[in-house]
Amino acid sequence: MSAARRAYFAHHKSASLRRAFVRGQQTHLKSLETAAACTVTAAGRLAELHTYADRMAVVSPQFDPTLTEPADDAIATITSDEENCDVDPEDLDCPVPPTEYQATAKTLRDAAAILKGLATKLTAITPPTMSVGGYDNVPADCGEDLATIAATHKAFSGSIAKWDATLERWAATYASGKSPDWETLDYVPNASSIWEEPNRALHVWAVFVNSYWSALAEHVTSAPTVPEWISNLSDEECPPPD
Repeated sequence: MSAARRAYFAHHKSASLRRAFVRGQQTHLKSLETAAACTVTAAGRLAELHTYADRMAVVSPQFDPTLTEPADDAIATITSDEENCDVDPEDLDCPVPPTEYQATAKTLRDAAAILKGLATKLTAITPPTMSVGGYDNVPADCGEDLATIAATHKAFSGSIAKWDATLERWAATYASGKSPDWETLDYVPNASSIWEEPNRALHVWAVFVNSYWSALAEHVTSAPTVPEWISNLSDEECPPPD
């Protein structure tokens, strides 16, 4: 910039022209500094997001509906047995034996323990700090209210903790020789799944992580790609409807 200034001054003696030239150089320098700062910030934020995704990847094998399917199956089985006994109380397998209630309670407690362990691990992971202005347009296109990664992480973790507590309550009911009153609950034996709510929260989380990653990657040279397991969760771009 000094060489350019000397060359300009050599051909322009006017003080006002020289001042205007210097101001132009200063403005250009400021714009370059701003762009550089933006690039560094984007790279730093992407690195932070990458670290967070790596920590989530460690626990991702537990994002598996098959881990709670035994509980769904146990509920379905004992509910069917109760209904059969209501229809034919004289059946040889009626009434439903206490051992079946105890076995169902144990299966639900086992599933609750899995969810409790997952919720604990999720709580120990700190999401990256960011603002909702950092996304591309995918979450909005999906009709999702913009939320930070921290908020979607908390929603997913919260849904896991909720179902841990729910299964513990249902297990206590079965252990007492009774069944939950399904007419008052948002769960239908043989139709619903324990993993439905956490699964939707997980897909919402993946959409937001994918969107934020893509937005940051646009400002980073040779940016890493979104981890495949996250992109697979959001490969349809929008999470499944409620």
